[in-house]
This record gives sequence, C-alpha cells and structure tokens, in this order.
Amino acid sequence: MKKYMVPLFAATVVAQTAIAGSATMDDVRFFEHFQKDAARSAAIYIEGGGVYAKYDDPDFSATGVSIRGGIPLAENIEAGFSGGWGQVKPDKGDSESGLMDIGVVGKYHLNSQENNRITVGASITLPVGDEDIGQGDTDIGFFGAIRHPVNNKTVVMGTAGLDFVERGDDDRDTSFHLGGGAIYQMDQQLHLTGEFGMDTEGDIMALTAGADYLVQSNGRFRGAISLGLDDGSPDFSLQAGYLVRY
Repeated sequence: MKKYMVPLFAATVVAQTAIAGSATMDDVRFFEHFQKDAARSAAIYIEGGGVYAKYDDPDFSATGVSIRGGIPLAENIEAGFSGGWGQVKPDKGDSESGLMDIGVVGKYHLNSQENNRITVGASITLPVGDEDIGQGDTDIGFFGAIRHPVNNKTVVMGTAGLDFVERGDDDRDTSFHLGGGAIYQMDQQLHLTGEFGMDTEGDIMALTAGADYLVQSNGRFRGAISLGLDDGSPDFSLQAGYLVRY
C-alpha cells in the first residue's frame, strides 16, 4: 500500500532566478516525477499539496497532505525532500491515518546546456511513517533523467531507475521504474503536462495529465488527474498544490 499512498502533489514558473525562462522549462515541475527528473533549480523551492485516490480492488480510498521541495547545494548538486500525513479508508472497516515516511533525494546535474539537461540521482525513504497505512520501510533507489526541448513551446522528459523496496523482515524486491512526459506552454502563465510512469514491482502503471498556472513571479497553482493502468495503481486520483520559489 505504501507506493499507492505517497502523496506526490503539485509543481513551478518564470521565476526570479537565473534558470527562469530556460529552453528546458526547468521552472515547471512534473507531478509524479517531481524529483526523478532533470530539471535544474537555482533557488529553493517548496510545495504544499494534497491528493485523493480511489481503488476498486480492494475497495478503499486514500487521502493525504504533503510538503516537498528542493535545495540547490552547489552549481550542479541539488537535494530534495518530501513528507506528509495520509489516511486510508476501506469501504468496510475502520480508517487508519498517520505520518508518511520522509523521502530524501540527491541529484547531480551532469551538464548545464540550455538545450539539454541530464541528471543522475539517488533516493532513500526514512522509516518514520505509520505502519498502519503501509509506511515504515527503508526504500533505496537510483535513477537517471533527461529533458530536451522539441521547440520553443514543447519539452520532453525521460527517466529510468532501479528501486530496492523493503517488504518486511529486511527482505527487498528490485523494481525497475520507467517514465516519460512532456510540457506544453500554452502562454506565459499556463503550462500543460502529461506523464506516463510504471514500476515492475507492485504492478504500478498510470497516466497523469496536469496544469501549472503562474499566479505571481515566484508561485504557481498546480493540479493533475491520474488514471491507473495496472492493478497496483489507483483507478483514479486527483492532486493539487501550490509551489513557491525563494
């Protein structure tokens, strides 16, 4: 249940940083690939948001609120984080709620070209979450990602990696992650996003469509809808949030 409950929500802007307006639209973050992406930031960014997900088999719903973001530590090095609170409500029986595990990501940007971004990174979850909602495990992962502009209005993204997922009693399953997406600039304020992601462990596969709207020079409202394509993903989920750069 852990992977289904991670509330990954909302994400970005023609910000007041040196990276604003880059050809790879680094100021616009994806939703499901908020961290496993090659976007490069010259400023601290923090996003707060929420999610609702519905599963049909077994029949239950999940809600959560989260905070996530990133901090540039050096010219090519960035650290990311995530955490929050979640609730699982089965169709029959009592609901459970509690803290989510804290996620930590380290990224190294291999280049600084305006027309191409290539990034490698590693992630770990700190097991501070509540086991009643499927948390409390230490997962470790490694990934690589690329962003490339197709033209001045469209950017494509690809990412791939391996995750070593804890399954209790210190057992680990190896999961391959593959994802891709695109950003389309409608105008100076509105960007549309589309994503595909899959994990071999847990039968996870989903499509996500989102919108990212600039409301001020350093903040954006964001929202997305996801449709599950495999048994391990929510049949339907909604997420929304607000991202600020400092």
